[in-house]
Amino acid sequence: MRTLLLSAVGSCGILAPLAAQSTWKVHNGSLPGAHFNDLPAAVAAAAPNDTILVYHWPAGGTGGYYTAPTIDKPLTIIGFSVMPQAPSGSQAPTAALLGVLTITGIAAGERVVVSNCTVTQDPTAWAPPFGVHVTNCAGEVVLEDFRFLSGGLTGSMARIENSANVVLRGCDFLLGDSPIDVSNSSMLVTSTWIDHTNPSPIYFPGWPTFTQTADGMRVTNSNLTVVNSSIRGSQEITGYGAGYNAKRGVTIVSGTVTAGPGAVIRGGAFVGGGETVGYTIASASTGWLYKDSRASVPFPYTFVPPSPTTLHAMLHAWPVAGDVAVFDIWGPPGGYALVALGDRLTSPMPTSFGDLWLDPLAWYTVDFVALTAPDGSYGWVRPLPVTAAYGYPFALQALTLAPGGQLSLSVPSPLTIAYPYWIAP
Repeated sequence: MRTLLLSAVGSCGILAPLAAQSTWKVHNGSLPGAHFNDLPAAVAAAAPNDTILVYHWPAGGTGGYYTAPTIDKPLTIIGFSVMPQAPSGSQAPTAALLGVLTITGIAAGERVVVSNCTVTQDPTAWAPPFGVHVTNCAGEVVLEDFRFLSGGLTGSMARIENSANVVLRGCDFLLGDSPIDVSNSSMLVTSTWIDHTNPSPIYFPGWPTFTQTADGMRVTNSNLTVVNSSIRGSQEITGYGAGYNAKRGVTIVSGTVTAGPGAVIRGGAFVGGGETVGYTIASASTGWLYKDSRASVPFPYTFVPPSPTTLHAMLHAWPVAGDVAVFDIWGPPGGYALVALGDRLTSPMPTSFGDLWLDPLAWYTVDFVALTAPDGSYGWVRPLPVTAAYGYPFALQALTLAPGGQLSLSVPSPLTIAYPYWIAP
């Protein structure tokens, strides 16, 4: 557990860690003090709940690429760079992983955090498959500020299966011939962008490009919540032959998709203008889409309209120690919100107001605000101290009070803080 010390009433807080588990450094060059030159060896040596720091190129030496590991124990992996970066919200470079990042067998009550990393194709030799695979995890898996780049090649994959609690927070997915396939799982997608690239060998001339387009996401027997995120199907592509049709944002084979505030689910664009449907449902008896009034979801051709719902949510932008951070809430218009910051639970605690994601023994009130905007939104900009506890899984969550007196807990915003600019650990 970490100790949270509020710097002032209404601030977002100073996050000061207690003694942590071991920290390992991975650098594929000649960094003094580095323990390993690639990730798989570091993961194998690390004990449960250790932290692994992965240095980005050029700080990482020639090329700066690492082998994507298989993670089967609770760990925190953070990619970062000590290169000078523009402050005020700029994204730091990510550590590049080649191959398939596999996270498997994480037990209930345990957590894996992978922050500020990119998975892509090896630029020196075509070596499929490559992507991310989360499977058979009863515990929590958090991918934050994570990027997946298909490069327009065949052989990419993004698969979430048989996992109880997966979070995509602040991620970018540029897909190719496969959607993000979610089966038998529960997943929160927040402040994330999911789109597609063309099958163009611009980056990899002469290598096999993909031969068909794909939906943005395919949901089977799963519960998916989308907040402040865009999920779009592939656009129609000409000049490469047949099979490159505009595709849906989400196909619901079975299960539930809830589009919360700021969610956008759209079909791909046609060459001649317009776009295909945002989603389809295979059967009205096995699949459902619920839509908050602050979400954008075009009507599907299956004529299974979305069911109205109300969902309140906390959000945050790129948080970097020593930089400013932006926090937002979407709550009931005309109501109020009590905002709290604390240690994030690996699974929610049910209450009469909804699911509580903050540890009841390690949370602090941040602010109490009136939600006067027509859409119920409210935002803060706060500095984060350079001593903030980077990589540790906190969360922001709000208890909202509607004008009619109804209390409800918001969707949380998982919060891990990136390592400060310009400073080498």
